[in-house]
Amino acid sequence: YGPEYFSYRNDKGEIRLAADPKDAAVYVDGAYAGNANRLKSFWLDPGAYDLMVSAKNRQSFQQRIYVLSGKSLKLSAMLVPEGRP
Repeated sequence: YGPEYFSYRNDKGEIRLAADPKDAAVYVDGAYAGNANRLKSFWLDPGAYDLMVSAKNRQSFQQRIYVLSGKSLKLSAMLVPEGRP
């Protein structure tokens, strides 16, 4: 995805992402979207997406998200170190 894909438009929905660690990689439908620290707020067309946030030596965060036009969705992805429950 290019940067313009995540830009604001009236017909898109906003994703507000908080992630720990901040340099975790973010994937939308399996495609790399960028690092979490640069994607604190991004916009997607309405629809359903598979969101994954991952970092080395951490358990991945995966969630199916549903984006609605003109709405904001707040997500918190706190990645637990591997080996922890």
